[in-house]
Amino acid sequence: MNPKGISLTVVFLLSVSVFGFSLPVIPESVQAGTATVVTDPHIFVPGGEGAELLMDGEENLYWLHIVNGDVHFRKYDSHHVLVAPDKPLFTDGMNENVDAVLDAMGNIHMTWATDSFGAQSAMYSKLDKNGNAIVPPTKLSGNNTAQDHSSAIGVNSLGQAYVAWDHWWDPSDWAAEDILYAKIDSDGSIIFTQEYVAPVSWETDFYGRKDIVVDRDDNLHVFFDRVYSSVHDVHLYYKKYGSDGRTVLVGEKKLIPDTYYYWSSSAEAVLDSKNRINLAYSIGVPGEKIEIHYVRMDVQGNIDVAPVVLSDGDAYHSHQAHLAMDDQDNSYVFWRETKDGNAEVYYAVVDGNGKVVLGSTRVTSTAENEETYFMGAVFDSKDFLIWSYYDEKGTYVVYPRSIQETLEAEVDCFPKTLNLKSSGKWITCFIELPEGYDPMDIDASTILLNGVLRPELDPIYGFVRSADLYIVDHDGDGIPERMVKFDRSAVQRMLSPGESVLLVITGELYDGTKFQGSDVIRVIDPPRPGCRPEGHELGFQMHSALWGSDLCWQRGSSARA
Repeated sequence: MNPKGISLTVVFLLSVSVFGFSLPVIPESVQAGTATVVTDPHIFVPGGEGAELLMDGEENLYWLHIVNGDVHFRKYDSHHVLVAPDKPLFTDGMNENVDAVLDAMGNIHMTWATDSFGAQSAMYSKLDKNGNAIVPPTKLSGNNTAQDHSSAIGVNSLGQAYVAWDHWWDPSDWAAEDILYAKIDSDGSIIFTQEYVAPVSWETDFYGRKDIVVDRDDNLHVFFDRVYSSVHDVHLYYKKYGSDGRTVLVGEKKLIPDTYYYWSSSAEAVLDSKNRINLAYSIGVPGEKIEIHYVRMDVQGNIDVAPVVLSDGDAYHSHQAHLAMDDQDNSYVFWRETKDGNAEVYYAVVDGNGKVVLGSTRVTSTAENEETYFMGAVFDSKDFLIWSYYDEKGTYVVYPRSIQETLEAEVDCFPKTLNLKSSGKWITCFIELPEGYDPMDIDASTILLNGVLRPELDPIYGFVRSADLYIVDHDGDGIPERMVKFDRSAVQRMLSPGESVLLVITGELYDGTKFQGSDVIRVIDPPRPGCRPEGHELGFQMHSALWGSDLCWQRGSSARA
């Protein structure tokens, strides 16, 4: 990204129609941060439950999500074109709590919980960039009478993965809770598993989503709760391990010194460019409220930016904190907020100095009594924040329509010689987009011929309504094109005779990307039978005196043609 200090454009839509339903009014715009954020969803999957969003160095977008209890994989290229449709990764039992991370090679390491073994078990798998399993689904927890939930994953420079999860010994009353973790080698072999984070005598909690992070020295940092006496006395803790994953460098440390009450916390940690840990968390406070906090610490667990409250002071149940960081060390903290009656997604921005540059801001607006859940956020190279959420209808990915150069399309129009005196119904053009773009994404309603004429859009014609007819490979080069047809008589009225007449096709893709292409055809206007040949000046003068400028006479008749 370009260094832009704290100049962010956040775009909100007043009223947006998306997939057949309307988003009510949301505030228009604010300025802060470094990324462009919008609220209009551009990708939607009905029925999905959300999981994780990742982006690699080539700006391919990976979407790991749950559909009907199954874990699925999707991939979009840097132009947001779907290149790998929904691919089932794990379909046994009911699955939840997916977390994933990319390693230095671009492979995806992921964890989730499944009940397919009789209770609830923590799972691990490793995928390549196309969603193929390098390491097949692997069970990390061994006690099938317990319940394992809310796992988190991190990966070191060697491609070794850490997974930590919440473990309940007695699911009937959710008692005897511990935090366990495992280390998996790059080849998928388990180095160790079911190790305790906190002492066995502690009542510890990873549920509600906690996090782990691996720093640049391959040390492991774990964030978790400790319940002292009851659910009303919860503290946020921290622990650090060496690069072997077992040597304790910082013992169990109360991260937040004050005592907080009511409800357990959630937390997400992100390492910044200076190897500092930025943490967003939700935690209960007196008055039966839950607030969203941000804190920054060094890799020894020492706090250098004191906790900052990001949610509104009168908020209730501001929970499920998430954090994404741009390359200028600005932290974007998202959470689920219930102060408006529905569970909406809000966010705030904290700059690299710990200053709040954007306060609590709402970015979703659902129908009454609907629940909305944040899923994940990533940044692309154009300073755009791509984020995702899900509700009762399905899962959404939200990204701005990027400002970019117009795509150069190849256009081929027929007939190649157009007789202005001929009859016929259509002028047919084929539009081929550059590599990486799908002609199915062309919005035919935006197409113009020479900036004036629209193609035929009446669905009574099969070539308008059926992709089997309008997506073709007319030149046989293996690259599909979008076929459009223009009214022949309307085209003929636009054009004048010439050996090289330019036809220019412009339009947009559904995401707003513009394209343009052109073709050259020959346009002729031959004389009709009985017309004066050039050079017959006497005939021209006599004809002009009688009939004006029309030079044609109907052969075999004295009537004017």
